[in-house]
Amino acid sequence: MSENDPIELTPSFPERLEREATGLVFRDMPSRPKLILGIAAIALVLLGRRAFETYFATQFDHSHATVFVAGLLVLTAYEFLERRLRYRHVKQIQTEARARVQPIRFRFTPRRFIVDMTNARTEHGWSTVDEIAVLRGGTGLRVGAWTYPISDTDLPKGLSPEKFRTRIDGWRCAS
Repeated sequence: MSENDPIELTPSFPERLEREATGLVFRDMPSRPKLILGIAAIALVLLGRRAFETYFATQFDHSHATVFVAGLLVLTAYEFLERRLRYRHVKQIQTEARARVQPIRFRFTPRRFIVDMTNARTEHGWSTVDEIAVLRGGTGLRVGAWTYPISDTDLPKGLSPEKFRTRIDGWRCAS
């Protein structure tokens, strides 16, 4: 196989690999907003404590504070569970949509990365690929907010994951 021969494969999209590839989008989230949100959360906790000590402590005993804190914990648990259910719902929609466009084929050439489906074809020039990442058991390509996970087991016979990443990264750097 020559360095310029196209690479074609049918991705299997293992869930663990998809989840890790999706993390590529959030990993580079700027730290300033996270820092501002953290400081704001700490300030709200301190202000809330101070407000409770100043205004509510004279009107309520500690049992009211316990009920208030328990209410906050229930609200936090609700938010967590609601987010998990929403994630599962979106994941189910994506899985059903992917099943309707099978088979999906990836084709890598020196000029572009192509995703072929039964109802669509997407071509990405290598200059649009933001990142080629090593994942546990695969490779992740990030194009803006989209991620494409490629399992090591989906690669053509005789092509190691390292050689695959080296080749496509070379094509990306040359574009």
